[in-house]
Amino acid sequence: GKLGAAFGSYGWSGEAPKIIADTLRNLKLRIFEDQAAMKFFPGEEKAAELREFGRKFSEFIISECDDKTKNPGN
Repeated sequence: GKLGAAFGSYGWSGEAPKIIADTLRNLKLRIFEDQAAMKFFPGEEKAAELREFGRKFSEFIISECDDKTKNPGN
């Protein structure tokens, strides 16, 4: 299945990243972790967490592609 991840910022309720993740699940995408969300503009600590989320997601995609190359059809 295809891979997906939800991330973003919100201003009030904070429900948008969860709604996006739920929509991706409903579309039968495999979700990486749960979501990465921040309120308004991230401070340095939260920005570092978001960069780490992006780094781990990219590594996950690369490993999945490597697995497909090594095991076509899986």
